[in-house]
Amino acid sequence: MVNIIHLSKTFINPDGSSLTVLKDVNCTIDKGEVISIIGRRDHRQRREHHRSRLSAGQAAP
Repeated sequence: MVNIIHLSKTFINPDGSSLTVLKDVNCTIDKGEVISIIGRRDHRQRREHHRSRLSAGQAAP
């Protein structure tokens, strides 16, 4: 078993601003369990993802 207590993660952007992606997360992970943390994409990431799908022929314009 793994206990996670008060986990936080903040990234510093190139312009010096900060982006907190995890704040005060607490959880217990039992043996055999698999977890993932999924967050929302920002506008730029969505646009780049769509553009790459368009160039690969996987999405309609």
